[in-house]
Amino acid sequence: MPATGGYGNTVTSGTTGGGADICAEVTVTASRVKPWVLFVVDRSGSTAEPFPGSSNKWQALYNALMAEGTGIIPTLQNVAYFGMVLYDGGEELVPGWVNTLICLIDPTFCAAGSGGTGGAAGGDPTAECPRLIQIPPALNNAAAIDAQYRISGPGGSTPTALALEAAYQIVSDAHLTAPDTEQGPQFVILCTDGEPNGCDITVGTDYQGPINAVTDAANNGIKTFVVGIAVDAQAQAHLDELAVLGNTGSPAFSATNSDHLTKRLTEIVGGAVGCHIRLNGTVTPGLECTGEVILNSNELECNGPDGWR
Repeated sequence: MPATGGYGNTVTSGTTGGGADICAEVTVTASRVKPWVLFVVDRSGSTAEPFPGSSNKWQALYNALMAEGTGIIPTLQNVAYFGMVLYDGGEELVPGWVNTLICLIDPTFCAAGSGGTGGAAGGDPTAECPRLIQIPPALNNAAAIDAQYRISGPGGSTPTALALEAAYQIVSDAHLTAPDTEQGPQFVILCTDGEPNGCDITVGTDYQGPINAVTDAANNGIKTFVVGIAVDAQAQAHLDELAVLGNTGSPAFSATNSDHLTKRLTEIVGGAVGCHIRLNGTVTPGLECTGEVILNSNELECNGPDGWR
C-alpha cells in the first residue's frame, strides 16, 4: 500500500488481495486543516503602561501579532482564518482637545460605535459601550486586520464579557457562512492586561460575565486560550479559571516582557494551526502503516514519536 505526499500533494493508497499483494491503488489529495482563530484584544487604558522590551503593553502585543516579516498573523495568514475584536469601554482618558485635533486631521479616527476604527487617543469619547472594532476571520486577512489595529490604541475600561460574547458570535457566524465547506476547529485567544469590568465601572470587577461567556462557547465547540500581559496575582487567578473553562488543555499564559509575550502567542497559535491534514478519500482500517508518508523527502514513521498517525 504505497503512499507518498505532503500538504497539497497526492497520496497513493492501495488495497490488498488476500492480505498480501497489492491488487489496486487509489490516488487521493491531501489538504491542510485550517483553524478559525479570533483574537480578543484588550485596549483598556492600562495597556498604555510601560512594558519591558517595548514602549508599552499595547505596542508589544501589536508587534507580536502584526510586525512585518515576523508577526504571527501575516506569517500564518494562509493556513488559518484569522480575525480580531479590539475592545474597551469608550471612556475618554485624554484631554478633549486631543480627540478634536485628531478628528480634524482624520475623521476616520473618530468613527463611533461597534466596528468604528477608534483612534490613537481612544477615539470618540461618546461611543457606546462596549466599543468594539471587529474584523471577521478570513484567510489572508492580515492587511484587513492591520488597517484597523494600527490606528487603534488604549482607551477606557475592560468590558471583557461583552467583548467575548461578540467574538464568539463572529466566529459562529463566519464559520457557518464561509465561502468554502472546510470545517476547521474554532479558537478564541483572549489577550488582556487586567481584571474585567463592565460598562459601569462603579460596579467593580465582573468575574462571572467572562466565566459564563467562555463556558457557553466551550459547550458550543469554541475553545478559548487566555494570555495575561503583566497582570497581578488576583487577575491571574481569574485568567487561570477562564483557561480551564476554555477547554484547550492549556493554562493561562502570563507574559512579563515583549519576547515572552511573542513566545507565548507563538506557542498557542502554533498548537492551534497544528499539522493535521484531510484526505479526500479513505484508507482501509488496519492497513494504515503499510503505506508511506513523505515530508520534505523524508519518510515519517507510522505512530512514531515524530511520525504520523
